[in-house]
Amino acid sequence: MKQMVKIWERHYSLHRMQRVMATFFTSFTQQFLGLSLNHIISIAQPNGNYAFYVDPGQWQKFQDVCRGIVLSPTKFRLFYRQYAKLRSNLIRACQHVARGVQPTMAGPKLANRFQHFLTADDRFMLVGQWLPFYLAESAEQIVTKRVQRFESDVKRQTAIIGAIFTPTRSSMIRLERRNLLRIALVQDSRKRQTLLENHVSRFQWIPVINYFEKPWAKALFKREIERIRGRNSARHEIIQMQKDAARSRAAFRRVLNLAPTEDRPVLRRAHHLAFLKDDRDDARRQSYFSVKPLYSAIARHLKLPRQEDVLLLTSNEIHEALASERTIEPGVLAKRRRGATILLHNGHYVIETGKQLARRQRGYLQRTPDDKRLRGITAWPGTVRGLARIVNSAQALPRIHRGDILIAVTTHPDYVPAMRLCSAIVTDEGGLTSHAAIVSRELGIPCVVGTKVATKVFKEGDKVEVDATKGIVRQV
Repeated sequence: MKQMVKIWERHYSLHRMQRVMATFFTSFTQQFLGLSLNHIISIAQPNGNYAFYVDPGQWQKFQDVCRGIVLSPTKFRLFYRQYAKLRSNLIRACQHVARGVQPTMAGPKLANRFQHFLTADDRFMLVGQWLPFYLAESAEQIVTKRVQRFESDVKRQTAIIGAIFTPTRSSMIRLERRNLLRIALVQDSRKRQTLLENHVSRFQWIPVINYFEKPWAKALFKREIERIRGRNSARHEIIQMQKDAARSRAAFRRVLNLAPTEDRPVLRRAHHLAFLKDDRDDARRQSYFSVKPLYSAIARHLKLPRQEDVLLLTSNEIHEALASERTIEPGVLAKRRRGATILLHNGHYVIETGKQLARRQRGYLQRTPDDKRLRGITAWPGTVRGLARIVNSAQALPRIHRGDILIAVTTHPDYVPAMRLCSAIVTDEGGLTSHAAIVSRELGIPCVVGTKVATKVFKEGDKVEVDATKGIVRQV
């Protein structure tokens, strides 16, 4: 297999990475996009992440398709209709397959439920999970060029692009915060308790970034309500959120009025994609939370040492083991816990571990630069200094204190409470439509995205200066 190009890396399990790879090589993908990616490699990284590598020629064709969807009103409407339909189907499917799961359920029955989930998940993962992500990247490139045509001042260009890619519709993380603030304003303790119960039921899934992640507990929400009431800050924060939302809507209206008439439709589509990037993540987390009982039942049925070990298996391995009532070799799990390579070639998967993985890493892993001065994209200007906090997963968030600089591969909605404490945000990946960029604009926090290697160059506790105005991050 020829040399591939690295597209991204994430703190995913082997199972999740194989599911992503499968998404790009299905009959549905071929039908919907007119192409599929049949040469993909995913390689475990030293930091515990998995990196996604593809054939550069195939990836360019995929990007061309994304660009065509952004530029075409008809194609974009078709995409969005499918997005809304498949999003709803996924949530319903997850709730359906998890409902009625019994500890004594036979393997073939669990296999049928698992296959039902996979069908819905495959389709949403393409149209709902990854396509909005790369449509937004294409939109960013298109919009930047359009803005440069009608606005020559660099600072005003940045403000215009920021207004376009700042969502004016609320994601679930913002809805959760607003709802919690309103509960804090309620004086009647019994009514407040009832509202809290409803709040837990509605929002507890937000931090569930994998099938076995713990949801937010009632005690966490209760402590935050008590903190808000103690500071008497609820009303002020609600008003500020309303002002911020009104300011964002007004800024986008001004951009539309300023832009040439022929550019306005594509700017509206780009603005819509900024919201969908958050919404797709909300749907993914809801689905993980809903389908957890099925994955737990599968792990029990396969007699795995830990329920999380099911995430060391591919979907094909899980389905075959359930359908044939066979167990998984303990040695397979032990090897994969130390990392693996997943190769997809024309629909066939190969898993490499041990020495094979090490050889693959030597061939693909890039050398970390010695220079602790990096450049990236300015998401929000400003210059600050602080201590670096390297965040490879949500488990690292408790280490963040006020004034720290959060450095991550990318950020997620459940990072927002910690992001509020930071003096700056730096990411390896992403552009102006990334979650980190959007949140930094909302919070007014200096932010540099797309540095490529910040999490590898800087170490925990390094004194770092972020000059987000110039897009420079350096050790001091």
